[in-house]
Amino acid sequence: MQVDVGNFLRLKSCVLYTELDNLAEPLVNVEVVAHVTKPEHRSSEVSNRFYFTFGVDPEAIKNGLMLRHVVPATEEEARKVLERMDAENLSLVKKDGNLHVVKESV
Repeated sequence: MQVDVGNFLRLKSCVLYTELDNLAEPLVNVEVVAHVTKPEHRSSEVSNRFYFTFGVDPEAIKNGLMLRHVVPATEEEARKVLERMDAENLSLVKKDGNLHVVKESV
């Protein structure tokens, strides 16, 4: 969906989960939902969903940056994580009492 002149574009983001298995290269997985609002119609609809995976600079970790282990807190958040994993052929594995993300071989 395009954003016409006079419409508003609202971006909402959420950290879905973090991957801390390899502390030298931790990853942060984020979902961004784009909403287009048409003020003249008083309506808003989802235009697109974007998924990003960000790496963290190893120097920042060495300098004391602390990352939280983020996992879904609600059923809705868990559903978003599963949608993300389906798109990337990923799965969750419980190991040592923690959830770990694993890439499935095709």
